[in-house]
Amino acid sequence: MTSNLDLNLLRTFDALMRHESVTAAAAELGLTQSSTSNALDRLRKALGDRILERRGNRMIPTRVAVALWPEIAAALGTIEAALAATRAFDPASASGTFRVGMDAYATAFAGVRLAAVVAREAPAMRLEILPVSHPDEEALLNQGRLDLFIGSAWRPLASIVSATLFPEDFVAVVAPGHPLAQGSADLETYLAHDHILTSPRGSVAGNVDAALEALGHRRHVSLVCPTFDTSARAAAEGLGIFTCGRRLAEIYTREFDLRAVELPLSVPGFTLTMEWMRRNSNAPDLAWLRSRILDVLR
Repeated sequence: MTSNLDLNLLRTFDALMRHESVTAAAAELGLTQSSTSNALDRLRKALGDRILERRGNRMIPTRVAVALWPEIAAALGTIEAALAATRAFDPASASGTFRVGMDAYATAFAGVRLAAVVAREAPAMRLEILPVSHPDEEALLNQGRLDLFIGSAWRPLASIVSATLFPEDFVAVVAPGHPLAQGSADLETYLAHDHILTSPRGSVAGNVDAALEALGHRRHVSLVCPTFDTSARAAAEGLGIFTCGRRLAEIYTREFDLRAVELPLSVPGFTLTMEWMRRNSNAPDLAWLRSRILDVLR
């Protein structure tokens, strides 16, 4: 009977679905492993379904569990937000954890800035910056593994609220001794030199390559780096032309003594956004974090 489902059982269900492990769920909930196993048994009886089946070291959810989880997670979030709304958030004395997912660009541009704000204004709070790319944030936000996501997103999601931080376009950065360092370059000169591409997943094509392909051209990518900072350091060593967002280029020209150069072709830009679950909009701690991100990044 579903009338036997109390709030603690629903929290256990949510933790089991996120971790797919009785041991990990018990650790999160502060329960013993036997208590969590007993809760799973009660869930199975109440719902008339196995909920999770053991396969090796993992607990695999059933179709019924997968169908129920988004609704239960949303309901728990609504309850937590309602309770949190009754408690004022004092950043100077608050303790806990902020989990913020960022894509590669957001990490390079905003990671340290956000960390500095949290350390200064909420010193007892722990900030976890996690590498996340769109569209993976949807599941992570819904599962409660992320509080916020900062990055490039291309499609609206009904359960997620999105706030625009700023639009971004592209420029190239090169070492002071590079042939392009004296000013803007024509397309022929731009293509005559080696290029550096940032790709956390090892891809060898990006926005610039798509724009070049539309014109019937290709550039020679001689180096692919996993992070923007690594690409900037490589450019400072004279290893090639590094094309990145204009605001990020402004940071790198200062930090690595690079030179910014306007691109000789039109490359579509992108918009940096901040996303969070609609159910968490009224949580005071996350409202504070969002407001500080808006202040810092806008």
